[in-house]
Amino acid sequence: MSVFPLPLQSEDIEPIVDLQFLLHGIYNRARYYLAVNYNKEPVLPLESEHAVWSDTLLRKQGLRNN
Repeated sequence: MSVFPLPLQSEDIEPIVDLQFLLHGIYNRARYYLAVNYNKEPVLPLESEHAVWSDTLLRKQGLRNN
């Protein structure tokens, strides 16, 4: 689960952190999509099961087209 309470000091209210939302925001603001060529395989090859999963995900997101 990517949403969790962040424990702070006892008198503080715990904020709820949504990691997926934060990571998407950082990715978009930093414009990583301009620096990463998703049509290439990663430098360190993925295991076949993970390679199929990542290829499918990238195609669904429109980030891989070859």
